[in-house]
Amino acid sequence: NTTLLEMINSGEINIIENEALKKELMEFNQYIQGFANNTMNNNNNLVDQIVVRNVIKNSNFAFSSFSKRMKSKLIEPFQLNVITVKDNSLKTIAIQNLNEPKLRLEFINNVAFRYGLADLQKSGDEKLKAKAEQLLKQIEKELNQK
Repeated sequence: NTTLLEMINSGEINIIENEALKKELMEFNQYIQGFANNTMNNNNNLVDQIVVRNVIKNSNFAFSSFSKRMKSKLIEPFQLNVITVKDNSLKTIAIQNLNEPKLRLEFINNVAFRYGLADLQKSGDEKLKAKAEQLLKQIEKELNQK
């Protein structure tokens, strides 16, 4: 995408005379930018704000110790139930939480939701790769005709 963007911005894309191919390249560039933005939004808004928060909330979050900075940046904004442990009590608490049907279902749903997002991302990545390979062949063919 960086090379394509540089070609578009510098005008070097004009070495390609095929107007339909140039248009397709520019549309592909816009699609990549949209896909990247959508992925970043999904990761920030859906994964970080919903899935991670719910997984931590439902399984507790433990430290053997934590700094004031960590508390202000991580614990307070997410309103986490923090347990300071020096033994295996977190394991016991997590098992108790996961044995509660509602919490177990929420945990399973969060993991399934995250997996679904990852699967969509992978599918999109594979389609982008295939399209990029197709466009590269078209560019090579165009430039070899000169």
